[in-house]
Amino acid sequence: MTVVTQPEVFFFKPTNYVPNSQLPVLVYRKALPLPLEENLVREFLESNNWIHGGTWNAVPRHHFHPNTHECYGTSFQARLSSPNSRLSRVLRDDG
Repeated sequence: MTVVTQPEVFFFKPTNYVPNSQLPVLVYRKALPLPLEENLVREFLESNNWIHGGTWNAVPRHHFHPNTHECYGTSFQARLSSPNSRLSRVLRDDG
């Protein structure tokens, strides 16, 4: 299954705690197949070469990857960065 959607693009500057990556964070809204069932979402992500690394969890601390990407499939709302960042405000919106 192919879903075409344009990503929202976010860049993060280095901080005192996280050097961040020069690569952007990409947010694809409504990109997952319906219904949003775990096995269907996992199959979709794995068919696009994303490796399943866990379910229902995100790393509970700030971190970055200097040489790789990370993919999260979420439904409804997710907060995946600090409460003060623009990205957190965007991800709290439904979608």
